[in-house]
Amino acid sequence: MSLGTSIIYMYNPLYSSSGSSFIITGRQADSSSAIGVILDNYNVLTQSGAKLLSVRNAGTEKAYVDKNGGFVTLGGTIQCRKGTDIASANNATLTTDGNYFNVTGNTQINTLSATGVQAGTVITLQFNSNPLIKHATSGTGAQFYLSGATDYQTTAGGTLTVVYDGTYWREIARS
Repeated sequence: MSLGTSIIYMYNPLYSSSGSSFIITGRQADSSSAIGVILDNYNVLTQSGAKLLSVRNAGTEKAYVDKNGGFVTLGGTIQCRKGTDIASANNATLTTDGNYFNVTGNTQINTLSATGVQAGTVITLQFNSNPLIKHATSGTGAQFYLSGATDYQTTAGGTLTVVYDGTYWREIARS
């Protein structure tokens, strides 16, 4: 165990019989590459059903991270965050601080950046105005592939839900 470098090595399970919490804290750092806490497993998990992390309450599993890094919730509501507003622009910039975004302005949107976004990510855009969303139009970000292969004229208060497939933002729903 080395507390001077904020690294704790444990070889046996740690249990608390007093009902207190087990808290792990890391070094204070604030940069784009900072990592607050690392939980590492030096075993290679290959079997189907193997879990990197299991979250339990009174012995009942509530959630887990599978061997491939997929997060699974066994009950309850998945709660995502509202991200920073997105300014409408020909090549709009997405922040990765949420899954629900207000889009401000009335400028046509050709593409939406996908920097730092994993394939399979679902986002919902709510429009404060009525920008036109272009179908399959080139730009610096990921193109939109919209239902009916046509542009979408938004209305104030309307929404567009899309999933990133690794190349394109594909429409799931609109209102």
